[in-house]
Amino acid sequence: METLTEATGFIRAAIDALPDGSLSNLTFLINLGNCLHALYQPTGDQAALIEAHVLFRRAADGLPAGHPSRASAQNGVGYVMLARYQRGAGRDYLTGAVKAFRSAVELTPRGHPWRDERMSNLAATLHELYQETGDEQALREAIDLHRTTLANADADHPVRALRAINFSIALRTVYQKTQDRAVLAES
Repeated sequence: METLTEATGFIRAAIDALPDGSLSNLTFLINLGNCLHALYQPTGDQAALIEAHVLFRRAADGLPAGHPSRASAQNGVGYVMLARYQRGAGRDYLTGAVKAFRSAVELTPRGHPWRDERMSNLAATLHELYQETGDEQALREAIDLHRTTLANADADHPVRALRAINFSIALRTVYQKTQDRAVLAES
């Protein structure tokens, strides 16, 4: 924790040394947002989470179209909006997280090493949206995304097990609703 706090201080100093709105400044905002989100996770520090949200949004809004870091900024917006929703901030944060994760996927080129991770984030958030609203289209899209990310994971990749679990959970949700044994068999 101390190391993360120290890193946050160094990133703040770097941001302060750069011209406001420069590309380097904007990409450092993403790094600071990531550190603050990481600080929030073990502590529940809402101020860190809110600041991370502001920083990710500033970076996402400030980076020009086509800049490779825009996807990272949008992914960060998705993470913090989802965390704020999970802490009781309201459904608008959940739908905002879906929108941000969807944007992150769209901004990440096919074949990029982080595309499947971002698709998995979107899938999990769509599943949560289904659980909140009953939106069956969200559940179908979540299942399709889970299926794709699982198929793209190498058999020996450490993330494959997590993707398989997430896919199975989404399929189990469908089975509980439909009692369709074919869905259960796929899970």
